[in-house]
Amino acid sequence: MGLVLLLARWVTGGSLGLAWGLHAGWIFAIALSDTLNFTQPVPTAPTWLAGRPDQPLTGLAALMLLLLTGAGLWGYAQWVTSSLG
Repeated sequence: MGLVLLLARWVTGGSLGLAWGLHAGWIFAIALSDTLNFTQPVPTAPTWLAGRPDQPLTGLAALMLLLLTGAGLWGYAQWVTSSLG
């Protein structure tokens, strides 16, 4: 997560705004998901795939969303770089 936030800061030229926004959004999504019980534990799913109960950041789904965010930031940085010159 720290690397993605560092990438967000690099993409914006050192500004903390995007990194703060991403972090706040992730924390809000985790709290909302936990409060409204969006996810239900599946007892037959392997721990590496579904994660540990009551720990939303453990598991393959959370890692994939984090990598998708990083890939989006990297793609945005490449697009901005190519459009500038």
